[in-house]
Amino acid sequence: IRVSEAEMKRQGENLTHRVQLTDGDYLGTMSVWHSLHCLERLRKVIHMDYYHDKIPDYKPDTGIWTKDHSDHCIERLRDDIMCHPNIAVYIPEWDETHTLPDGFRMISKGQTTCINWDALDQWARKRALKGGAYTLKPNPFGDEHGVHIHH
Repeated sequence: IRVSEAEMKRQGENLTHRVQLTDGDYLGTMSVWHSLHCLERLRKVIHMDYYHDKIPDYKPDTGIWTKDHSDHCIERLRDDIMCHPNIAVYIPEWDETHTLPDGFRMISKGQTTCINWDALDQWARKRALKGGAYTLKPNPFGDEHGVHIHH
């Protein structure tokens, strides 16, 4: 998403070496999207026997398919869960079908608070950067460093 310099400063960001658009705004993403990206990558890594033919230019142990990236994703999700825990209490219930590993399932009637996902998505879509409709300022460290963003 597009993030203005004023928004960056309000959030307390250090602007040094941040990825910037040529029009002066900054490239951003919401933490929730980063976490969903990580969840998707882990699912694909776990089920690579199914996904490997469906991923264009898939190269094992490179880029986002490395163990380091999976470890990063696990840490990202752990951090999210610990920082924003759902504290509803789950109570085990015996499973009469006997198909679950422990013989019971975890259920909860506890209250949880959810955001209005549609409202968040609409807000973000208004700020979304469309592929090919923006350019980035050059990487000050050269092309051999960092991630190449396809836009």
